[in-house]
Amino acid sequence: MLCCICPFIAVCMIAKLVAIDAVTGSAIEELQRKILSTEILGTGPSSITRPYLQSAAQITQLDEAEKLHSQLMELAERRQLLMLQCIQSLLKYGTRVSMFQAHIYSNNHVMEDCMQAISHIQQEFSVTSCASVAKAFSHRSRKFSNSSLSAKVSASERTLHAALEADVTRLNKIVEKSELDLTDISELLGTLEMRLEAISRYQSLHGSEGHRTLLFIVLPKLAELTKKYLVMENTASRSEQRLHSLTSRDGDWFLDELAWVNDNLLEYIRMTTHHPPQSDTPDDSGSDDGQQMMCSPVLCNIVAGVKEVYASLQDLVLNFQQIILPDVLTSLVKEDAEVLRVVDSLDKEILKGHDLDTLGSKLENMLRNIIFGTKVIDSKTFDEVRELRGAFSRLCLPADTCSPMTKGAMVTKAFSGLFDRVFEEYSAVMLNLDKLQIPKSWRKVDVIREAGALQLTQFNDKTKNILADLFFIKQLAAMAQFFSIAKRYASIFIVVEPIAVESYDALSKPIKSFVADFVRKQILGVASQSAGYFVCEHLSDIGLDVEKEIALKDFGATSRVSIDDLCKKGLDKRTQTGTQLSQANTLISNFETAWKRQDVAKRLIRSRGLMEALISQQTKYLTCYQWLHEDLLPAASTQGDVNQPTRKELLTQLRSSLSVMVQSNSSYIELSEKVSAAEGQITQRLKWNAGANPKLASVLTRFEAAQAARSSLLQTQTNFMKELSTYSHSVLHLETMRSNSQDAVNLESKCNQLISRCLDVCKNLEGDSQINEQQRLMMSLMSKGDRQKTGNAFLGRAHDSVQSHSSSLMSKIKGLKRSVGVIQEKYQSHVSTMQFVTLNAHHKLISEVRAVLKTLAKEEMDDGGNLGCWVQQYLKDYKVFSEQLAKVIKLASNESLKDQLSANIETLLAEVQQDVESIFTRLIDIAKPLAVTTANNEKDKTDKPTTDDLAAGQELDISTSTSASANKDVQNHAEKIPRDPKTGKVVQERNSYAVSVWRRVKMKLDGRELDPSKKMSVTDQVSYIINEASDIKNLAQMYEGWTSWV
Repeated sequence: MLCCICPFIAVCMIAKLVAIDAVTGSAIEELQRKILSTEILGTGPSSITRPYLQSAAQITQLDEAEKLHSQLMELAERRQLLMLQCIQSLLKYGTRVSMFQAHIYSNNHVMEDCMQAISHIQQEFSVTSCASVAKAFSHRSRKFSNSSLSAKVSASERTLHAALEADVTRLNKIVEKSELDLTDISELLGTLEMRLEAISRYQSLHGSEGHRTLLFIVLPKLAELTKKYLVMENTASRSEQRLHSLTSRDGDWFLDELAWVNDNLLEYIRMTTHHPPQSDTPDDSGSDDGQQMMCSPVLCNIVAGVKEVYASLQDLVLNFQQIILPDVLTSLVKEDAEVLRVVDSLDKEILKGHDLDTLGSKLENMLRNIIFGTKVIDSKTFDEVRELRGAFSRLCLPADTCSPMTKGAMVTKAFSGLFDRVFEEYSAVMLNLDKLQIPKSWRKVDVIREAGALQLTQFNDKTKNILADLFFIKQLAAMAQFFSIAKRYASIFIVVEPIAVESYDALSKPIKSFVADFVRKQILGVASQSAGYFVCEHLSDIGLDVEKEIALKDFGATSRVSIDDLCKKGLDKRTQTGTQLSQANTLISNFETAWKRQDVAKRLIRSRGLMEALISQQTKYLTCYQWLHEDLLPAASTQGDVNQPTRKELLTQLRSSLSVMVQSNSSYIELSEKVSAAEGQITQRLKWNAGANPKLASVLTRFEAAQAARSSLLQTQTNFMKELSTYSHSVLHLETMRSNSQDAVNLESKCNQLISRCLDVCKNLEGDSQINEQQRLMMSLMSKGDRQKTGNAFLGRAHDSVQSHSSSLMSKIKGLKRSVGVIQEKYQSHVSTMQFVTLNAHHKLISEVRAVLKTLAKEEMDDGGNLGCWVQQYLKDYKVFSEQLAKVIKLASNESLKDQLSANIETLLAEVQQDVESIFTRLIDIAKPLAVTTANNEKDKTDKPTTDDLAAGQELDISTSTSASANKDVQNHAEKIPRDPKTGKVVQERNSYAVSVWRRVKMKLDGRELDPSKKMSVTDQVSYIINEASDIKNLAQMYEGWTSWV
């Protein structure tokens, strides 16, 4: 049986592979391209013959051919649309299936499970092997009815759906904000450029005075913005481990908020440094402005560098969520060998034996010691980091120089490149900060002092190597943690048994945690401190002696100078009036409005794009999870939409399109035959007239060429349809076998039966049971030479012996069946003769004396027993006899007699046979008293007067005699009226003749007219009446009766 079922399963497995390869490869797209490139013909071949047919007065034939051609082309166009619909369904299906590895998606395929079970049994045909296979296969059978399994799948699906709903809610809020200002971003950027050009023209027009006027407006705003920036940085610093999830009231992430304030600072700083002032007169402070102004470009570069660091961090998160994350996750779900190798190598080889947290703590301690002036160098730590760097760099390279980079290496290198850009931008910022030369007294300004307290590291020649190693360790830890979470997340699409799933946001947590840690420990305070320096520098530029003002308020180590007080003093000293201040204020106000609008629009566009990408990815993975476990999920949770149909909806669409496409084939064949017949007549006419008119030869050639082109087009379309049908049927068969369909359940049941039979065979082979009669018979049929050794040959010889013996037995059985058939025919013939001939004659004879017997029995009852009870007893015995006889006839009429029925018939027949002679003998004995009565009646007749006596003149007193006889009759009648001895009432007599008539009518109505023991059906009754009515004898008898009356 294994040999019989394996080829069938193999064919089904080939169909499965065809379906998977077709929808995941380029075959469907290539077929779509070919179908779209096929052009449907417009005019038909018959149009070529129009001039000739019109001149020959055959316009009707021409119109008919063109009409049929148009119908055929319309049908071809409909077939093309149906094929394209089918292809669209297959492409959507392929998009989902391509998310999985072929063997993963078909994990639940009943054919594959059967094949694995059979292969395992064939490899090890033992009780243990068969029992384990049976247990595993029964577990598969119970999968779809396992409530706990369904609950786990539903819980995982709800987790995925909740994460998706949360992102959809955030996207809706972003869309609502975007709808508040529908101005195009390009228009907003153009407005901002105009505002900046206006400020630049203002400074060019008014020179140094205009620059100072701008400073009067910008510096207070810059100081206020710096304090706001510092508040945000303090909040971020205190958040520590919760910083990666910190958001504003509007839902913006902390990094986006810090980047927004930093961009605002940079715009104000750049606005005041576009046109450095040309000093017309020396400043009142007597300080060297040239030396002071040398710091301004550096400070601007520092703030600009912080912007680049924030931008690189945002790009790290953005590119990770939009490129790295989906690419790695898709590769893990599809079990890409190269990506898996990189992930496993990073986890089991590179990081094996290395504790990254401990290593990072050692580097942070070393960095802290260097900052505090205590040099404690741990060479083992540096060696360990160097070893990790070397192993990681080899992971990003191909196996050899001649081979191209694998996908795993490219993903790792691209991922690492995002981190490298962050560190490069950070290094540039810290180098500029290290070059900055600022008076020490400025560090006592409140914003500068607080910003300095937030800076936890220093970047110089002593610390940059340690910072680079620390950054690398943090990067490696984030990548390893992400790969670990991604592997767990991808396993829900690989493992058949559902496992606990994390939300999609958890995949981004390692990267966000890295960003939060890097910002908190390396970036906070840099931009706000630089902005404080910038304010102090430009306060000096407008004439305020900042160092003197700080010295006046320096009262102890804890004293701080407010930047607001410095700005107030500096601006009060050089009060500006007139139209310049008003004009500058308007320009700055317009610039702020334009900058905020474009900045908000840019942030919303960026956030919207990011959220849409995340939602698209989550929707894809949620749909894939629902596809994988649709039979275990409730129907309400698998409802799809137009863009994301469920598996059942998509398969229904495919099945419907395929059905209509296949049905159209019959119409196509019928219409093609009509077109061929119509155009065949045109071809025949052209051939007939080509001899007389040589010009028609070219017409005939072009006509046949057009027919060939159309036939080629239609044949190509038919081939496309066959190919598409093969793909579609393969997909439908695959989905039928991997779901809980009836076909899959039936095949599963058959495979279970096969495994059970194999288990029974193994138990018999390995057991100590005795040989039973069948086995003993089989051994007796084989010769001694064939019983020497068991094996496949032994089983073959045993099979041949049993088959030969079975053939001989079957031939004997056939002979016995033929003999039994002959006996049964004779038996049924005898039964029919007895039923329809003998028994009918018997009933006819009995019916003649039945009324007499009943009358005699009544006389016996009326006589009170003086005459005896012979007739009554006879009637009772005859009734029993009739019932037994009817029962025998009924049982004997049954064609399928069993042993028990045969025994019953024999018993009843013996009883009936024993009673036959008694019944008929007793009937004759009843007639003896009747003979005596007859003799007496004859004697009475001789005493009566004869006719001759009357003729001789004997006169009778007729009236007297009549009166006397009447009185005597009345008296005798009164004496014979039976009465009830108790009540004295007259007992009503029974009319025997009427009863016999009633019984005949009842038997006729019951269908027992022909045979009282067997009820005929309505059809048989009708047939019997028709036969009796049309019988020649009956008609002749009826005719004889009529002639006597004529």
